[in-house]
Amino acid sequence: ASGADVALFFTAGLAFSSSLSIWAWSLTQTSVANSTLLHNMMPIFTTLGAWLFFRQTCSRKFLLGMAVAMAGATVIGMEDFQVNRGHLGDVAALLAALLSSVNILVVKQLRHHFEAPTIMMCTCGIGSTFLFILLQVLEEQVFPRTSVAWCAVLCLALFRQALGQGLLAYSLKQFSASLVAVSMLTVPVIAAILARFLFAEQLTLLNWAAFGVVLLGIYLAVSDS
Repeated sequence: ASGADVALFFTAGLAFSSSLSIWAWSLTQTSVANSTLLHNMMPIFTTLGAWLFFRQTCSRKFLLGMAVAMAGATVIGMEDFQVNRGHLGDVAALLAALLSSVNILVVKQLRHHFEAPTIMMCTCGIGSTFLFILLQVLEEQVFPRTSVAWCAVLCLALFRQALGQGLLAYSLKQFSASLVAVSMLTVPVIAAILARFLFAEQLTLLNWAAFGVVLLGIYLAVSDS
């Protein structure tokens, strides 16, 4: 790998790990709804970044689909949205969205030269090392103390990181970074439906309508690709 490739690996690893830690911190400073809604701005940052740095353009149909999907994702959590006097948590959520966009754009460039497993191994190693050092400085307790906590951490590592991010890296070989970012707006839809069955959370008619709007927007964006 060239020096430029190494720099890209470090950028992707640091951007992704930083986005996770900043988003997690934002949840302690603002509501879950606020943090999630602001984090859903990621497609805008990704599309803008692809245009600014890689001169990738999007059609009006794609932009319409992105706008529709984002509107639907916004409605999902709008009922719990709060106006906070202190905006530090909201700013952190937006910063996390920006860093997630950087990660997607950089991984897209790496996929021109490397396979998804190689990218995952390098970026995860870099990100994990960075977070471990950060935790040593900021936290007294680094490792979980209960079996339930360990189970949760392992599930995050296997499903959220290895499987989820691995599939994301794989898809970036086939699709544009903007389209992948828009497709990730299905996350609040899937999360809400799982919460309905796992935690008996109630879904209103407005929620279901918003799900349909998100899927319609993604369909418009995908059908244009």
